[in-house]
Amino acid sequence: ELGAEVIRIEPSGGGADRKAGAKVGGTSLSFVAANLGKKATTIDLPADAARLIDLAREADIMIEAGFAGLDHDAIRAAAPAPAPA
Repeated sequence: ELGAEVIRIEPSGGGADRKAGAKVGGTSLSFVAANLGKKATTIDLPADAARLIDLAREADIMIEAGFAGLDHDAIRAAAPAPAPA
């Protein structure tokens, strides 16, 4: 919540952290705390690879955390501007 637009990209069905930890009404409290203020979308790789590349082209930074099926070389070739972290 410091002014940046953050888009969390998850695999179809949501990330595993949505189900982790203590829950209230079926919602993971740790997930809510870690993702407060973020937008979210789902990507089904490899089918949505073009959509992911489009999002990367608009990004200033891209943080990747073990997304299965992600082609790092294709993203860097199409969208060199985002600094991978």
